[in-house]
Amino acid sequence: MKIQKLFTLFALFLFSISVYTQGFDGGLLIGIAPTQIDGDNYWGFNKVGIVGGAFVTREFKQGIGGKAALRYIEKGSQKGDNDEPLPYYKARLHYVEMPVTATYNYKKKLELEAGISLGYLIKAKEAYISNYMNEPVYVYEPFEIGALAGVSYHFHKLFAVNAQFMYSLLPVKKYNTKNQTAFSGQYNQVVILTLIYKMSPK
Repeated sequence: MKIQKLFTLFALFLFSISVYTQGFDGGLLIGIAPTQIDGDNYWGFNKVGIVGGAFVTREFKQGIGGKAALRYIEKGSQKGDNDEPLPYYKARLHYVEMPVTATYNYKKKLELEAGISLGYLIKAKEAYISNYMNEPVYVYEPFEIGALAGVSYHFHKLFAVNAQFMYSLLPVKKYNTKNQTAFSGQYNQVVILTLIYKMSPK
């Protein structure tokens, strides 16, 4: 809990400075996140979580800028109708994360972005029905580092829509096996779709 509080307070501190510093703009975002976990033997973005938070942006020179956000996002995985091996499986992973991206704005309507994200796992919950008595238990990692890329369309001076794809750079859940490598385990794979409200439109 102490790490969680420190992370949250640090992030809020950065946002407070950014919002009230000359040259920064900001806004709010809300949306959904179809997700899956790569490496869990289930296929498809069957689990849909919610996303919500705030962001700040700054233009460094014409068309080139940066963006940082603080958001809550629910990730995880869910068994599809044709997936094996369990008859039922669902994982819900609740994160607070800070994505930081470089942005390129094309004709003030289309914006491309790419960067990294640091996430802290607030809570993890798995629910499953198994035919096996002794299921192995693997603990999710408390922190996540991910790479992301996205695109925004600014259809109004106050509003935009954004789509991002994010993939974990390191496993969020490691396997306790003798043959484990640095890349063994499970990785979050997320599509993030949000509506953006700009509090200081230009």
